Amino acid sequence: MTDAGTYVAGAHAPIHSGPGDQYVYMAAMTEASQRVGNRGKDPRAIAEEQLAFVHQRFVPPRRLGEARRLLREHRTAVLLGPPGSGRHTAAQMLLYEPATGTGIHEVDPEDAEDGGVTLDRRAVADGDRLLLDLSDFEATRFAGLHNELSALRSVLEERDARLVVVLSPQLRDFLPAELHRLTVHVARPRADHVLMRYLRRAHLTPSPAVLAASDLAGFLADAPMRDVARLADGVRRARDAAPAGRSTSGGRTSWRSSRRTTPQKWPSSAGSSTDAGGPWR
Repeated sequence: MTDAGTYVAGAHAPIHSGPGDQYVYMAAMTEASQRVGNRGKDPRAIAEEQLAFVHQRFVPPRRLGEARRLLREHRTAVLLGPPGSGRHTAAQMLLYEPATGTGIHEVDPEDAEDGGVTLDRRAVADGDRLLLDLSDFEATRFAGLHNELSALRSVLEERDARLVVVLSPQLRDFLPAELHRLTVHVARPRADHVLMRYLRRAHLTPSPAVLAASDLAGFLADAPMRDVARLADGVRRARDAAPAGRSTSGGRTSWRSSRRTTPQKWPSSAGSSTDAGGPWR
């Protein structure tokens, strides 16, 4: 009997036909690679836990309902607001739908070889909710992005996706005509309401006297929303750091204690306390 030898036909994978060890590593990276831009940032990076945390403490600014209507009817909404107004958070909450579990994906503009700016339309998947923050763009750079924005919006229709763009108010006059009708200027929410929402989630309730303190009122008058949230977290940390048995009785958690949590200007009211009978409860 003659040995016809060994042969392989119809193979669809790596073949090892010689001596020694062969190591093969295979992974399905197509979708992931499409979603990673030149900066190495995956636009699917916003954690569900982070969104849920913000959603529980979010105070809607005026006209957010109008932005929601535009997003529903046109798949796109453009939010205008000055720095510190909470515009980025408003954009996240505009897209966030906790009941559906649909996440939010930030898209990074990418620098093109010709010196322009591009948006990776391949990163848009079915049902995506996209946030494009261009608040730090200058007018000239933003004008060079008009065609990319138009092309990205065409993909939204195909993919049943939604897009919220964040811009500084100074760029309103540089918007293409198709986006002018989709703009909403979101006003800064009341900072005392934001502070109270955060504190109540931490089971802290300040007395009216604490909220009426002049330095706190001055701080809340123009503080960026991120600093208001940091103040609330500083108060919570001061409460939690109090010696055992003193966080709700006999201890003192003050604005002054919370000042250590940030380099920004901070209210320095004394007398805020977590005493059972004091201004913090």
